Amino acid sequence: MVILDTDGGGTMDFGTQLRVMRAVRHMKQNDLAKAAGVPTAYISYLESGRMIPTPEQARSLKRALGWPSNAEVAFAILEQEEEGFAA
Repeated sequence: MVILDTDGGGTMDFGTQLRVMRAVRHMKQNDLAKAAGVPTAYISYLESGRMIPTPEQARSLKRALGWPSNAEVAFAILEQEEEGFAA
């Protein structure tokens, strides 16, 4: 699972996205694991790229982090682009 980096500099895999969102939320791996109902080691494996979540697990992790939906991300990117054109 890969998402386009908003500054156009590349892509971030799910594990990197997960680590960034967890850091933004000031959560430890253990906190996220409890909130998502998964073992703490699983969070470590995901963040290091050793495992890829199932779609159900990815949704659970995203909910636990308050991860924005794809639509919210798309609107944020559009807003940034519009601001860039206005400058």
